Amino acid sequence: MTRFALIALSVFTALLITAGLYVYLDATPDLSASSGKTHAPPDAPAPAAPASRTAAAPSAPTLYCQFYVFVESQPFVAFLFELDRGEPPVFAQIYVAKANGERSDYDGESARRPRWTLDRGSEPARIASKVTVPAANQTGTAVEDIAIELYGFDPAAPGQRWFEASLKSVYYQNLPGKCRLAGA
Repeated sequence: MTRFALIALSVFTALLITAGLYVYLDATPDLSASSGKTHAPPDAPAPAAPASRTAAAPSAPTLYCQFYVFVESQPFVAFLFELDRGEPPVFAQIYVAKANGERSDYDGESARRPRWTLDRGSEPARIASKVTVPAANQTGTAVEDIAIELYGFDPAAPGQRWFEASLKSVYYQNLPGKCRLAGA
């Protein structure tokens, strides 16, 4: 091959790779609270579940958590909980959404909301539950433990402040992230 043909082939290959990355990155859904592809700023409005996907808007304080695979540019998985301030506090899961578009909504009527309990005895504070996940067995599912560690969490002080969190799960992986408690 001539030098000109090799250069033309290299440029064409680079353009194809760039176009493929552009299509891939643009097609990935954005689950973050921000409007762009960057992480949500501290003063961003509290994310809310779309009205068309859930039966009723939460009437209690909500805890929104999002977790990342590598960097804080786009969440890999996001959870929304409604907080019952009884003793002990209980978190009712409203939805879980993944970056690939999968989403499970729990409206409390047709789909019972999974209950997460707060363990204040651990440091950091931790909410935990069980989750049903796909498995390679006869039933096709398995029940596994899942937990979210909440660093700097104060259930009595809802606000617009993000605080560090960490997802502990075999299915979703152990992922870093952040949460925010919003008042009703």
